[in-house]
Amino acid sequence: MTEQPTTPAPVPAALTPLRRELSELGGPNTLIWPARDPHVVDLSSAHPGGVAMLLSGRDARLSDLVREPGALLRAQRAAGTLSEHVDAIEEEHGVRTCFLAMGTASWDIPGQEERPIAPILLRRAALRRLRPGPDFALDLADRVELNPALVTYLRGALHLDLDGDELVALGRGDGPGFNPTPVYEALEARCADLPGLHITPRIVIGSFPYGKAEALADVSALADSGRLPRTDPLRALLTGRPITAQREPVSTADTAVSDVTADQQAVLDRVAAGESLFVDAPPGTGAARLVAATIAAATARGRNVLLLSEKVAPIRGVHAELELSGLSDLLLHVSDPAAEVDPAVITARWPARPPEGEGHFAAPGRRAAEAARLLEGHTEATHTKREPWGVSIADAHDAMVTLGTRRPAPRSRVRLTGPVLEAIDPAARDALVTQMTGVASRRAWRAGRQEQPWAGARLHTQDDVDDVLAAVERLRGSEGSLARLRSTLREVFADIAEPRAACPADYGRFLSGIEEIRDTLEVFRPEVFDTPLDDLLAATAPAGTPAHGESLGVFERYRLRRQAGRLLRPGRPPTDLHAALALAATQRRSWSRLTGGGGRPRIPTDIDRAHGAYERVYADLTHVGAVLGDTPSGGRLLDTPWDELDRRLDDLAKDAAGARAVPDVIDDLDDLRARGLGELVDDFAARRVEPAAVGDEVRFVWWASVLAEASRDDRYGTVTGRHLDEALRTFVEADRASLGANAARIVARQREHFHRVGRGMRSVARQVAEAEAGRLPRPRGMPSPIAGADCCGPSRPPGP
Repeated sequence: MTEQPTTPAPVPAALTPLRRELSELGGPNTLIWPARDPHVVDLSSAHPGGVAMLLSGRDARLSDLVREPGALLRAQRAAGTLSEHVDAIEEEHGVRTCFLAMGTASWDIPGQEERPIAPILLRRAALRRLRPGPDFALDLADRVELNPALVTYLRGALHLDLDGDELVALGRGDGPGFNPTPVYEALEARCADLPGLHITPRIVIGSFPYGKAEALADVSALADSGRLPRTDPLRALLTGRPITAQREPVSTADTAVSDVTADQQAVLDRVAAGESLFVDAPPGTGAARLVAATIAAATARGRNVLLLSEKVAPIRGVHAELELSGLSDLLLHVSDPAAEVDPAVITARWPARPPEGEGHFAAPGRRAAEAARLLEGHTEATHTKREPWGVSIADAHDAMVTLGTRRPAPRSRVRLTGPVLEAIDPAARDALVTQMTGVASRRAWRAGRQEQPWAGARLHTQDDVDDVLAAVERLRGSEGSLARLRSTLREVFADIAEPRAACPADYGRFLSGIEEIRDTLEVFRPEVFDTPLDDLLAATAPAGTPAHGESLGVFERYRLRRQAGRLLRPGRPPTDLHAALALAATQRRSWSRLTGGGGRPRIPTDIDRAHGAYERVYADLTHVGAVLGDTPSGGRLLDTPWDELDRRLDDLAKDAAGARAVPDVIDDLDDLRARGLGELVDDFAARRVEPAAVGDEVRFVWWASVLAEASRDDRYGTVTGRHLDEALRTFVEADRASLGANAARIVARQREHFHRVGRGMRSVARQVAEAEAGRLPRPRGMPSPIAGADCCGPSRPPGP
């Protein structure tokens, strides 16, 4: 708390608007000049029977008091205006100003022509509209008092110290009735020295701003003295100079009785440290809860609190907040200092129950420890920056939610891992977005096109494109080399048998077999393909070869060897006769399979033409296949069935624009694949991602990959939503129990304090009760019921 200055600060000019505001509160000063008040219901001409009913203390209607129709209508209109006026004052300022005024006193003031007119007796009243209809009921309080403004004036003008309670007691009788005539007579006798004093028994209902004169006197005393009190808060408010805190206060969060925000807790900590504060709390920021928490915290430290509010609604809000914590008895709301206080309002506070033991008050904290550790660990894991990316799981969640709102929303299932992901920090990610967008813009894939046969082709220059497109054109069509190959083989083998081929490679294998047969016929006679070779193979097999069937004898083996020798052409025999025979047997089976029939294999005379046709096809298909090796369909064109090969060549020829685009992107694509991003490229190409959407897709993949990598943290990855819900539920329950325990501790102490003080004031309470019942005059200095409640209660009564 700041040190008290030795010299009070001068009163600033701010007192002037303060006095102006007090002067305007509730309208003009009708306690001395009621003639200036337009909000008056005059009952001077009321029916005598109605006046008797009113003075007897019975609640009466206006129609009972004023019975002439015209006068009643005027009285009801005036009552409606007065009711709206006093209700507005009560709503805006929390002050009840509706009174029944009995009698008026007027006198002369030397040097002034206007005579003041002051009501003598005031009895609190309430105008209650009776619906349907325009009539009003007049509800009267029991207490009658002498006009305090008149008493103050007489004390200053005549140095006459009137005892208001003594004078009012003259009009009291048995029961609730009141006779003002003895009071008029006694007042006139005691004020005989007041020049021109005249008292009339006028009765009106009006608005009288009770307490305004006293407040103005207090402010005037400040101005007249020229000095401010030695009070930090008042000096700070009036001078506009804030009070500066000298140290950071200790947190008092463990003693809270309600949930407050961090800013509100900081206020509570500074109040607990003894600082004086001005808190700017706009509507909707929980000001009522902060005030309630301040009252509870101050009460727990044995301090009293005076709560002042211009309006009633804030006090009701504070009461509601205290009620939620079970501490509503901390607040004694005195809405009107002039009204009597119902003793039940005081005696009903803090019912006599034995204080609860404090053994269980620490248990909630122990129950919340494990839940708090899990929640704190999960929170820390969620918000910790992850290296080398410099982002947190929370950042990833926010980014993915934002990306999910885009149209079209990114939906790639590719995830980056390991060194590939570690090499892409936010700057590298943005560079990747630029690179991938450029690749898409240069038609590495084309949105809306279902087939992209050149995607992934190895074409580095436009010359490469020209060469491969020329090869495709040579191959395809009815006049292409593929068609000529098939027709040439049919013509060459027309007299023998048309070879079967499901793909171009089958022709190659067939022609290769023909060349092997040519080599075999240079060794053997043509009869080798007509002779059964199984026995010859068994006879010429090397020693130790397992026999198939019956074993051959020596003479049979010799005979079969000589028969095999007769199949050889003249000249040098083969080095391995058995192997040569085995090859001939294989060639005979292959011939049968390729030609679809039997017969002796023969070599066509025009075989070289067939070889030329195949070699041309082989060269072009090999060239195109090498270019297409990295495409999704691959480059094995030689083994592609005829129909499928024709369709693929047609697709390649029709997509010449796709081939032209490959050299523009191949370097970037090679770079991306070398960096381990080939799967990402293939995914975008397969889904034909629009260039405008590539950036969101790349960011989505990056954030999702970072999230997956960060989720390896057990504090996050192993904690499910069910775990969090359970921990949060446990923590909330324990926190509520802790708040309840703190409130119960305050209740226990305040209840004991209330009853301890009450037991010490029993004799005073009995005197007050006797005086209130009219069986005993109220002696000077006897505490009023309000003062007794203030003494017993934990907090001072808040005023309006």
